[in-house]
Amino acid sequence: MTKISEVQLKELQEQEQSKGKIINELGAMQIKTHSLNHLYSEVMEKQGETKKEIEDTYGKVNINLQDGSFELIEENEG
Repeated sequence: MTKISEVQLKELQEQEQSKGKIINELGAMQIKTHSLNHLYSEVMEKQGETKKEIEDTYGKVNINLQDGSFELIEENEG
């Protein structure tokens, strides 16, 4: 049986290990991305609920997130 050199075999084995590590990292990143997208959606939903509560209490307002002050948004009557 004919074989490739030990150096070539070792190089191929190391490359294959590198590929495996990269594939594992990509999979972990995909899982992390999915989790972060889910968390972001939850925050957006909660923020929408909070904005609705504020609007129910104060009407439509622009809020300064630094100090909590707000200005009423004037609605044009058409």
